[in-house]
Amino acid sequence: MAIATWDDRFATGNLAIDGQHRKLFEMVNGLHDALLAGHGREQMGPTLKALAAYTHDHFLTEERMMTQLSYPGLPEHKRKHDELEDKVVRLVADHETGKLTLPLTLARFLAEWVAHHIEEEDIKLARWMQARSA
Repeated sequence: MAIATWDDRFATGNLAIDGQHRKLFEMVNGLHDALLAGHGREQMGPTLKALAAYTHDHFLTEERMMTQLSYPGLPEHKRKHDELEDKVVRLVADHETGKLTLPLTLARFLAEWVAHHIEEEDIKLARWMQARSA
């Protein structure tokens, strides 16, 4: 059962970015499915670490693109990236020290954050890119 469902409202029109976004959805859904199947404890650590690494790489891809295009919204967009990366690093640390005890809440948070960030920030970037090329 998917907790994060991809649909066209998340499409930026950039195939590489959209592919990475879909992968983020898959990773969040994979964690959620493992939790529902009772495998959350053994899946949560490796999945959180993989999600942290993938998110970092994805953010670098977006930030490089925004820098190359001289996107005026880069500082704010990067600030939001940094906030999420900090949260994910804390989640990994909390899991490793046993402080993270509500894995379904975590899965919901991740699903909502990914969807919200794409819908708000990445679509804003996509519209700016489309207007610029018109």
